[in-house]
Amino acid sequence: GSSVRGPRRLSAMADDELLVNIDKAFWPKGVLRGLTPALRDLGDKHGNLVIAAQPAKGTILVKGAPDMIEAAKPGLLALIEEHF
Repeated sequence: GSSVRGPRRLSAMADDELLVNIDKAFWPKGVLRGLTPALRDLGDKHGNLVIAAQPAKGTILVKGAPDMIEAAKPGLLALIEEHF
């Protein structure tokens, strides 16, 4: 058997999480209608990241491969600037 199996291979597949905090006071009424599909599209473009707006917590959760999260950051920033 190979001695390479084990933690290293698992960690390469581990998802990372990025939480973007936006104070609840700054969530415009009805923002989710336009924001949710835009976040979904952005996630699809970057290796099927999960990007979820969580207005009750005042956060946007980004979950997926670390390099994909990095690649999605400029698009995420643009969406935040557009919607908030």
